[in-house]
Amino acid sequence: MQSLQPMPETMKDPFEKPLEWQKYFNEGSQFLDLAAKGVKNRKKFNGEALYNILGMAIEKHFMALFLYKNYMPEGHTLNNLLSAATNFISLDMELIKDLAFMDSFQAICSVDDFIIKEPTDEEIEKMIDIAGKVKKCIQEEIPL
Repeated sequence: MQSLQPMPETMKDPFEKPLEWQKYFNEGSQFLDLAAKGVKNRKKFNGEALYNILGMAIEKHFMALFLYKNYMPEGHTLNNLLSAATNFISLDMELIKDLAFMDSFQAICSVDDFIIKEPTDEEIEKMIDIAGKVKKCIQEEIPL
């Protein structure tokens, strides 16, 4: 039987639920970790699956920022999220170009211009780096 330990001084309320933006940030981090592990297990994760997992990681991180700022973006493509994020954080031109690069792999909002390209292994590695940069930018803006 496990004994009860005193509550750490830093913990205010062990039953307190995380705020929505915290949940989104944590979920984004979990998606990013899954993609990083998935690269090593290509039998289970093809390029398209990893791309979508990384897209979810980036979307969740951006949504954490928007929920923290009490803002809802107009759309959820990477370009929409990027455009909305520039209202709150400054992103360098390289990251802006990188997100446009990622957004070019899928265009599924229009029935007429339906595009899905499967990224190569090198492109997936670049996308993992991009998602990590987005996470870092968001971390600098919200109190974790």
